[in-house]
Amino acid sequence: MAQYPVENYTPRTKENKPGVVYDPDNPYITFAEDVAKLDDEVVAIETELGQEPKGIFSDVNERLDDVDQQIITIEESKLNNNCWASLAACAYASADSPTFVMNITGDYTGIIQVGDRIKLTQTTAKYFIVTAVGAYAGGVTPVTMYGGTDYTLANATITLPYYSKVKSPQGFPMNPLKWTVRITDTSQRSQGSAVNGTWYNLGSKSISVPIGAWELSYAVMTTQTGSSGAMSGKTTLSTGNNSESDKQMSSRWWNQGAVTQAPEYVSQRRKKILVAAKTEYYINTMYDTGTGTTTIYNQNHITDLVIEAECKYL
Repeated sequence: MAQYPVENYTPRTKENKPGVVYDPDNPYITFAEDVAKLDDEVVAIETELGQEPKGIFSDVNERLDDVDQQIITIEESKLNNNCWASLAACAYASADSPTFVMNITGDYTGIIQVGDRIKLTQTTAKYFIVTAVGAYAGGVTPVTMYGGTDYTLANATITLPYYSKVKSPQGFPMNPLKWTVRITDTSQRSQGSAVNGTWYNLGSKSISVPIGAWELSYAVMTTQTGSSGAMSGKTTLSTGNNSESDKQMSSRWWNQGAVTQAPEYVSQRRKKILVAAKTEYYINTMYDTGTGTTTIYNQNHITDLVIEAECKYL
């Protein structure tokens, strides 16, 4: 009984009888080398196709016909449905706002990918960006979606589900502000009797960055006071509230003269990141040069603290 398609064929080693020498020009004798060549061809084909190539279909031809039909459907929908292609039945799975998981009936792992647009209806039309695609299991493909500032997936019936692979299908909102997580603060934040070299999360300010690719940035005005002398310090956006997790997201201020207050300095940094799980980023401040009792400040009452994560799949 054939091993394939459950597992790949493993041929036995063949040898010619003692005294038989392989002659490729002799058409009347089957040599071990001839059989070994056939074995190699079988193994190469099975390796190329992979195990269980028919998938959920009755045979490989049926699966290929299904793929062809899906391609035709996609191409027709691009022309006839404002670049939206129909999805199979979809259902709510879970929520971790502003991202949500939706189950699509069938194996869509070879169709839906990160960055695709989703349109569906729950009373009104809603739009999402795909930020992760899970493994096909239990008859469904789980898709993680970011709803931006305007759209949430409710635990309710989903109708008219579509997807698109173009950047701006009809109706999809392209305003980048709608696809940005944004935190602001307008109050002065401070830490009195700050310890040299210690990071402080002034005002307990942070931003939650969802799954996906983002451009993370911040801008904050800082200063410090103390006894007359040189002053310097740093700000950072970190995954810990009392640490510096990434020097590329850190900025430093410095005043060499003898002063009791450092000049107010706006620190800004920007970096593209890929987040595998929802992650909190904290705006931290510290001083590393100063004399006497030092107080550090985030002057958000003068210039707003702004922390942003803009979706890079837009």
